[in-house]
Amino acid sequence: MNKDLLQKRLALAGYTKRELAKQMGMPYLMLCAKLNGRLEFRISEAAQLCHILDIDMAELFMEKGAENGTASKGQD
Repeated sequence: MNKDLLQKRLALAGYTKRELAKQMGMPYLMLCAKLNGRLEFRISEAAQLCHILDIDMAELFMEKGAENGTASKGQD
């Protein structure tokens, strides 16, 4: 997740994470867990987040370096 973009869009929209959680209808701690990668977003939640903050879903969830083919992947 592109956390820099998320922070910029939160600030632009004038939302705190608590306000965003309320807007999305989920507990604050659950939103924090999802934003920190401890829980995964459902597609509907990701779409809602992107709609609220006017962010392209691919841009928000693309791994750093993926745009130029250098994203690191876990090794088996």
